[in-house]
Amino acid sequence: MAQKQVWKRYNRRMSAWAKGVLAEALDSVCTQRQADHRLVNAAYTSQMDSVTGLLQGQRVADKFYRVNGDALQADHNAALNVLRRYEDTEITRFTPYQEVRRILLA
Repeated sequence: MAQKQVWKRYNRRMSAWAKGVLAEALDSVCTQRQADHRLVNAAYTSQMDSVTGLLQGQRVADKFYRVNGDALQADHNAALNVLRRYEDTEITRFTPYQEVRRILLA
């Protein structure tokens, strides 16, 4: 039992370290390219239709199937939703995902 807890702690520390390294690398690249780096709440961005802005459709592997049957490339669809999320005044970075869902379904 003690061995399992040691590995859990180790995995958690390694994960936190990797996230920190990735964040530093992203900041460094943005500084070098004079790009703007902003964080947004990503809840439901891969499940929303980027054309209508509604929580409709279904993501399956690398495709996003809209309600009308059209298929979009899933990562591109999600990227457009993330871009629009920055301008959303109702959903902040720290809005809980349950509240995000309620806002999107309203």
